[in-house]
Amino acid sequence: PALMQRIHSRHQATLYEDAFSPLCMIAKNNAEADGIMRILEEHCASVPHLTAVRNDIYARLSHADYHKGAVAAEAARVLGISIQEIFVAGDHLNDLPMLDRDAAGFIAAPSNAIPEVRQKVASQGGYLSPLPCGHGVLDALQHFLPSL
Repeated sequence: PALMQRIHSRHQATLYEDAFSPLCMIAKNNAEADGIMRILEEHCASVPHLTAVRNDIYARLSHADYHKGAVAAEAARVLGISIQEIFVAGDHLNDLPMLDRDAAGFIAAPSNAIPEVRQKVASQGGYLSPLPCGHGVLDALQHFLPSL
């Protein structure tokens, strides 16, 4: 409650909780989301295993080990396949944990991906599609299919 009050006193964002997070927010714009993220990250630094996950103007608190990269690794384990057989594509901040060679062997981003995602994919030797959105994901799949 104190954290929610702190955010409410400085910002106009919609704050709520759901079954998966004690604090979720929808900011009015990215500048407001940036300010709220600074507050959330400061709070998370004082709570073990807590992180703030952001996607554009939406963010939520989460356990630090619950992210898309962990999901990719768990999918590989459950399916009995190597992480190197996993394909992932992302375009925003919440995708960063899975855009890593520790989570997937085939990594891609469409042309509409934010700069941080494009940089991460490039640093991992992934494929940066010249096409946006789903067309970029399809292009990436076609790029990797000869490798499979």
